[in-house]
Amino acid sequence: MRTPVGEGILAAVTTWRGVPIAVGWTFSEPQRGIVWASRDGVSWESIAGMQLEASRLTDLIVSDDRLIIVGTETGSRTEPVVLVGEPPG
Repeated sequence: MRTPVGEGILAAVTTWRGVPIAVGWTFSEPQRGIVWASRDGVSWESIAGMQLEASRLTDLIVSDDRLIIVGTETGSRTEPVVLVGEPPG
């Protein structure tokens, strides 16, 4: 699949605070876990600071005040990755 940063996997999409958010990873080595946002659901941009080397981001959960992203590291040992985002303010 062609993602906003090249060939990769778009694993999950949801809406948080009215903004479409997607997670996935690139095929290129090392794989990078990436979080994207869109204002219109058509054009997507990676969120600055949300690219993780040697990771796959696979799912996300939202509430009013939290965005939780989960995945795994893809190095020699597979370790869980959990990111928690809060809106500014």
